[in-house]
Amino acid sequence: MTRLQSMNSITDLQALEKMSMDDLIAHINHLIANDFSKLVYLLYAVDVPEK
Repeated sequence: MTRLQSMNSITDLQALEKMSMDDLIAHINHLIANDFSKLVYLLYAVDVPEK
């Protein structure tokens, strides 16, 4: 599996937490360009209360 293929399948928050900052930036950029709905899903998944 190539790095791009693995980035396409990452929606598991634990996997994202283990990524290096550079890999996380690359993954977010990839999602912005190729799968914005998945990015929105991930952003909702990590949403934290304001309190």
